[in-house]
Amino acid sequence: MKAIVDTARGEANASRALEQLTLDLHVLIRADRGNDDEADLVRERMVDIWETLSPERRALLDNLSGDLFMLAGDEVLDVGEDLVQPKAAFKDAWDRQDWVGSLALLRRRDLRAQIPAHVAAYFRGRCWSSLGYFKAALAFFDHAAQLAPDNDTYAYLALDALMMSGRMEEALERANDILREQAPSVRRFFKAADVLFHAARHVDEGAGAAVYNRVLLVLDNALELDAELPADERLSSLTVGGYVVKGLCHEHLGQPEEAKRAYTAALAVDPESDDALTARGLVSLETDRAAALRDFERAVTKGTPLLWPYLYLAHDALQSGELRRCRDMAQQALARTRAPVLRANLMEWIAIASLKLAPGNKTSVGLLQDAQAINPLSDRIAANLQDLLAGKPAAGLRVANDTSPREAMKDFIKDFSSELHLAA
Repeated sequence: MKAIVDTARGEANASRALEQLTLDLHVLIRADRGNDDEADLVRERMVDIWETLSPERRALLDNLSGDLFMLAGDEVLDVGEDLVQPKAAFKDAWDRQDWVGSLALLRRRDLRAQIPAHVAAYFRGRCWSSLGYFKAALAFFDHAAQLAPDNDTYAYLALDALMMSGRMEEALERANDILREQAPSVRRFFKAADVLFHAARHVDEGAGAAVYNRVLLVLDNALELDAELPADERLSSLTVGGYVVKGLCHEHLGQPEEAKRAYTAALAVDPESDDALTARGLVSLETDRAAALRDFERAVTKGTPLLWPYLYLAHDALQSGELRRCRDMAQQALARTRAPVLRANLMEWIAIASLKLAPGNKTSVGLLQDAQAINPLSDRIAANLQDLLAGKPAAGLRVANDTSPREAMKDFIKDFSSELHLAA
């Protein structure tokens, strides 16, 4: 299994290297240097990498090279038998999230005759981004922004692609350029704040505090401008994301009450936001546990993909004797985490709940053994397993949550996928 994982990881890294070389080659081609020695050297390196890839990856990245001729205006489109409804075929592929199929349709002359070039570049950027090739996506989003400079969505997505490709310095430069504009759009303001927020997580604590305070100033301006927009021009996901990021900044600054107010403001815009419900629940756990559990319950009711509502509801159910509910919530939480300590804790709760429901339940022994195997440093799990094997009653087994609310919030912040990424 490890060999398979290593092979997949190696091919993914190789394909990213080929992506970059393909982009480098097209920069040279657009500068009329496609026949230079430098371009030939790039091609040689491309061939060396290409030969290590699977046929599927080879085909995908060969097509990227063809797509990039769009940037120079000399792309050769496919001329096949015309589709009766090319737009409908594209919409079907898009709705099915068939990104490779969507890209293939975007290479067809019949479809391209029906959509503007900037829209085609936008769709290409979205497809390549969804396939994990963020540097390629950036090239197409930048091209779309050049073709339609008044469309803020394209510049917004280009900035997002910069962040996703790990080019934070360039992203910061663009974000600061936005903040220097006389009248930046609300959407660009939000994205600049998003970039600054992510950058703050990679600097030391002292400098980070200054950046978080700057993000708060930017967000206050963005939210004020957002509130002045006509209702039909506002994107609730942007507004909610802005308030959630504001709350997370307050969390970093040690200001839980201000954070809670920001999450409440987000919920006033969208009462079903599972990000805001989870964040407010986590920040409330130590001061108003009942309110926190109500927020988690609301998040679970809407089927949130987030871990923490299920985990804390499972623990609460076990403590209050709702054993079947504990098992259900814990199993839902297990499906949402690969972290060993968390999984061990959840297995332990399922084992204890099962034992209390059916004393002598043999599967509980196996669960506790699995829990100990993935978290061998837990004295409590080892003691519970020993007591169970000694035939002691389930009522005497120890119950604890190994993740404090503060640790859970740190994890939530680390994993937070801002609505600002998805609102375009």
